[in-house]
Amino acid sequence: HGLREFLYEKVYFNPDTHREFLKASKLLRDLFAYFVEHPDETGLDKAPSPGDEGVEDFVLDFIAGMTDRFATMTYERLFLPQPWKVL
Repeated sequence: HGLREFLYEKVYFNPDTHREFLKASKLLRDLFAYFVEHPDETGLDKAPSPGDEGVEDFVLDFIAGMTDRFATMTYERLFLPQPWKVL
């Protein structure tokens, strides 16, 4: 009972954990939507074209294979402004 109560109190229903879950969910949804429209940008051979049958499954498999760090770095590269390079 003690471990179960601890996990529910400190992990499952913890507000900080829930906020991180919401952020991770948004990151994954945004990556999925992006790569469904741009499957060729996965860098993988035999990427389907947007609208092809199976593109969603292809993208799901691609995202499922990402590490947390790679997913975060990819999200930052695609969706966050980058510093301007001085000419």
